[in-house]
Amino acid sequence: MDSMDALLEYIDEIWKMAFSKCGNTHDADDLVQDTYLAALTALRSGKFIQYPRTWLANTLMHIFGSRMREKYRLPIISLNESAVQSIAEYASSAEEKEEEIHLRKCIASLTELYRNVIVMHYIGGMQIDEIARQLNVPVGTVKRRLHVGRERMKKEQNKLATKELGELAPMKVSLTWSGRMNDVEKYLCIKNHITQDILACAYEKPLTLLEISEKIGVPVYYIEDFVAEAVDKEIMTRIGDRYYTDAFLCYFDDILKTGKSLEAFATKYRNEFAHSLSEIEKMVDSEYTKNIPEHHRVKLKRFFTLMALENFKGNFLNRKLEFPNRKDGGNWVLHGSLMPLGQKTEYKYGLGGLRHTGTDNYALYEYDTALHDCIARYINIGWVAYTSKLIYAVYSNQNPIELGIPAEMVEKMPKFIEYGLFTKDRKIDIPVISQEEYDKLSRGTIDIANKLTKVLSDAFKEWIESNKIGCPDHLPQVTKECCNIYSLIGFEMAVCQDLYENGLHLKDVDYCCPPVVFVID
Repeated sequence: MDSMDALLEYIDEIWKMAFSKCGNTHDADDLVQDTYLAALTALRSGKFIQYPRTWLANTLMHIFGSRMREKYRLPIISLNESAVQSIAEYASSAEEKEEEIHLRKCIASLTELYRNVIVMHYIGGMQIDEIARQLNVPVGTVKRRLHVGRERMKKEQNKLATKELGELAPMKVSLTWSGRMNDVEKYLCIKNHITQDILACAYEKPLTLLEISEKIGVPVYYIEDFVAEAVDKEIMTRIGDRYYTDAFLCYFDDILKTGKSLEAFATKYRNEFAHSLSEIEKMVDSEYTKNIPEHHRVKLKRFFTLMALENFKGNFLNRKLEFPNRKDGGNWVLHGSLMPLGQKTEYKYGLGGLRHTGTDNYALYEYDTALHDCIARYINIGWVAYTSKLIYAVYSNQNPIELGIPAEMVEKMPKFIEYGLFTKDRKIDIPVISQEEYDKLSRGTIDIANKLTKVLSDAFKEWIESNKIGCPDHLPQVTKECCNIYSLIGFEMAVCQDLYENGLHLKDVDYCCPPVVFVID
C-alpha cells in the first residue's frame, strides 16, 4: 500500500472507531488527523503498508493509548472540609496513603449515578460538558450529581473516622487457571464486586463470615450467598467456620515490578535471545513450509518464537505439578491478580499459553497474547472452543451453522477478519500445515529452547530467585508452586518486544499477527 488515497478509503470507519473511543467529535477529529498524519509520514519514508485497515486501527489505538496514559497521570481526588481537591497520584507519605485508601472507600460507597460523574470528572479529567454529552444528560444534571456525590463522600469520610465502614479498601480481583477447566462459566460469579472484595480479604489468611463482614463493611446476611457460591465453584475453600480464597493472588504492583525486571533481563541477554530466535526463523523458512504465503510464514515465525520462549521458561518450572481433580471434571488451580479499586492496570505484556482445540482431523494451535499493539481476538470466551470449527468450515467450504457453530459467532465474521484469521473474501488467512510438519517444527523448536537453556541457565535461575513473589502459608503446595508463574508473567512477550523494537524479530512487520497455526491431518 503506497497511496494515501487508498488509505483514505477507510476514513469513515476509522473516524467511527475514534468517536467510540473519545465520545466527542472534537477529540475524534484530532485523533483521526494524527492517525493519518502518521500514515503520511510512514508513506513518505518509504514504508509499505500491506494491511491498511489494520495498520490504521493499530496506529489509532497507539495514539489514543498514549493520550490516555498522559491523561490518567492527572491526580486522584481528596476531600477537605469544603470541596474535592487534587493530591499527587502516588501518595508519598503514610498519611497520604491512608487518605488514598479512605477516598477509594468513599467513592465505592456512592451509587452508580453519582460514582460515574465523580470518577469521570476528578479521576478521568473530563470536563462537565463532555460528561453531559457522553451520558446524554443536561450540564445542570452533571453539576448536581457532582455536588451530591461530593457531599455524600464527605459523610462517608466521617463514617470512616468512626470505624463505621469496613477496614478493606474495595478491591478488584481477576483470575485465570493452570491445568484443564471444563466449566469456564464459573467465572461469571467473580464479576460481582462483593465477591471480589470477599476473595481479596480472605486471601492472606482464613476468616470467619463475621470477620469477612467486618472487613468489607457488608452485613453477614448479604454476603452468605456470595461466599457459598464461591465455595461451590471451588474458588474458595471452607475449613470449619473459616473460609479462604483458593488461589494464588499477586498484587498488581508486584506484576509491574517483575515486568520492569524482565525488560532489563531481555535487554541484557538480547544477543543470546536473538541468536536462538534467528534459528527459529531459519527453521520456518526451510523447505518444509516453502509453499505457504509469505505473510503466513511470518505468523508461523511468531508462533514458534513464542513456543521456543515458553519451552525455555518451562525448563525452569516444575513440570510435574499434579493439579487436583475438580467437580467440573477438570483438574486445575487458580491464580490471578488483585488491586485497589481505581488503580491503573495497564500492563504491556502477557501470554495466555498454548491453547489447542479441534478434532482428530484438524486442530488449531494458538497463543493468546497481549502485546501492546495487539487487540483481543475473541468477543466471547465461550466461542474459543468453536474457533477451530469455524476455521475448518471455511477451509472445507461447509456451512458453519450446520457444524453447530453459534449463529451469533458467524455474524461476527467481520471481527474475525479484522483480527487476521480470515481475508475480506472470507478465506483462511493463517498458516495451514500438516501434522507431520507441525510435529517436526515443534521438535526443532524444543531443541533450540534447550540449547538456549544451557546458555542462560545460571543467569535465569538467579533472576527467578531474586524475583520470587510471596504466597500465604495456608494455601496448598500445588497453588504455591503457581506463584512462580507470576514471577515470570510476560517473559515471552518482553523478549519479543525488545527484539522487535531493535529490528531483530519480524523486521518490517507493522501489524501484530495472531500467533496461530491450523493443522490438518
